[in-house]
Amino acid sequence: MGPALPSPTDRQRRTLLLIDVVESVRLMAAHELRVIAAWQGLLDLARNVLLPAHEGRLVKSLGDGLLAELPSPRQALAAARALQAALPQANAALPTDAQLQLRCGLHVAEVVVHELDVFGDGVNLSARLCALAPPGGIVASAAACDELTPGVDAQFHDLGLCYLKHWPEPVRAYRLDALEGGTADSQAERSLAVPAADWRPALAVWPEALPGADAATLNVLSVLADDLSDLLCQDRGLRVIAPLSVRTLQGTVLAPPALGKALHVPWLVTLGLRAVGGGWRIRVALVQAASGEQVWSAQVLETAEALATGQHVQLPVLAMSLAQVMRDESTEAVVRRPLPTLDSCALLQGAVARLYRSAPNDVDSAEQALGHLTERHPRSADPLVWQARLHLLRTLQRWTPDIAREISRAKYLLARALDLQPQNALAMSLTGHWQVLENGDQPEGRRLVEGALVLAPEQSQVWLHAAQLFAHADQGERAWQAASEARRLDPLHPQAYLYDLFSAYAALVRGDLPLAAQLGSRACNANRLHVASYPVAVAANAHAGRIDEARALLERYRGLNPQIQWRDWAARSTAAPRVRDLIVEGLREAGMP
Repeated sequence: MGPALPSPTDRQRRTLLLIDVVESVRLMAAHELRVIAAWQGLLDLARNVLLPAHEGRLVKSLGDGLLAELPSPRQALAAARALQAALPQANAALPTDAQLQLRCGLHVAEVVVHELDVFGDGVNLSARLCALAPPGGIVASAAACDELTPGVDAQFHDLGLCYLKHWPEPVRAYRLDALEGGTADSQAERSLAVPAADWRPALAVWPEALPGADAATLNVLSVLADDLSDLLCQDRGLRVIAPLSVRTLQGTVLAPPALGKALHVPWLVTLGLRAVGGGWRIRVALVQAASGEQVWSAQVLETAEALATGQHVQLPVLAMSLAQVMRDESTEAVVRRPLPTLDSCALLQGAVARLYRSAPNDVDSAEQALGHLTERHPRSADPLVWQARLHLLRTLQRWTPDIAREISRAKYLLARALDLQPQNALAMSLTGHWQVLENGDQPEGRRLVEGALVLAPEQSQVWLHAAQLFAHADQGERAWQAASEARRLDPLHPQAYLYDLFSAYAALVRGDLPLAAQLGSRACNANRLHVASYPVAVAANAHAGRIDEARALLERYRGLNPQIQWRDWAARSTAAPRVRDLIVEGLREAGMP
């Protein structure tokens, strides 16, 4: 008999980190023994120190590289950077022409884990991503980036849809650059577009006391649950049940499905506590209430003093990781599970996340999910609004031969949404936003956008639409204030390119050309498939004197829209005359025919 096939339970969701020595063949040929010694030193450091520090393990050495697996992309990114930071010391003993450089590939995948290896397509994809990285660089898949935060973990540079050797379809990849300093980063913080509050995934923090726990431990556990609930409440994308409601069930013996039903939540965050020496070990797990399936867990150590004073060191890190996991679960659920089994709020968030990627295949899966939601909730406005946004995106990206049909469909869906909920701020502002794009600064579009601001001044997307309205109307200062308010409301969204785009537009109109150029380039680099970002970015860079950058962006723009000419763009533009001429002059200066 041959070896037994791996069972489904052998598969685990892991982050794969593949590291490769750049130009290893040349280095080995010229300085074999010295290069081998330097690499072995780095390998030992990774295996014994750097990877264990981030809960990872070395799977195997590849001769001129290594394969490691870690629990999360954030930990893998930290380990990769730590190894790169150790290079100067390793290179100190090497000649100039034998200096080591590393490149890294990051991917999240379901793999078969063995004590001596990991198996699966994800390993091969990690290697292909590594090959895309420049010397000293890190390239990650979209799946890995969904668990990272732009502007906090790294600057995302979108490489677009990459055609990889022996891979059946193009793969979306991102280069993870070190965080930049300077004016743009301090004034243009990252932002998050959150769906309406009714659609946020709901959770409850459930303290799990060990059998025989004393009163002091129970008291600490109760306080810790309150603190974790408060930390999770700071994430605007989550709806957290008040601890007082949870306490009414404490002391009962209920399985996760019964707890979820009683608290009206699809997710439970279980919290355990154990005394260890002079401190406490905290264990947090994310559990799907309906099935009781644990989808994520983590443990940290806190001192007794930290718990007594509420000055936590590790608990905020746990809360941030948990929020990222919930976002990832919502996003990937769109393609991992059959649509009828999904919770509605998770389905909507997953569809929105895929829509924001601006890739045709992601938009197609978002359309399927949103269509199912519309059938499931025919009286709800939110799925209709996002379906309309999808059709408008196809129009702006020129992905459809029948633009008039897409626009007509979007208008119909927005009208239905406003019929169902006349004061839905997102429907109002999106309707007004599109009217401004079609007709310029007309009274009806302005009324809708400004009315949405009155109804929902807490929604960052409404402020973004207001920024576009004011910039289009040549009101640069008001546009910048609106874009800044959008950033203030939601500073940490993975799709920050939209906030960079609108901020760049506002900065261009108000005359802050260096800032407009930096923000515009950052928007295009964060999502190189988003066609609407390029005219503003090209013009801003041209007017700021960064002509090489402007030409490079124009080349990418024409790759997405080969037929575009400046006369066509000018004819379609509904911006105020000075704003239109400003962008046209920049496009012409960059070389648009």
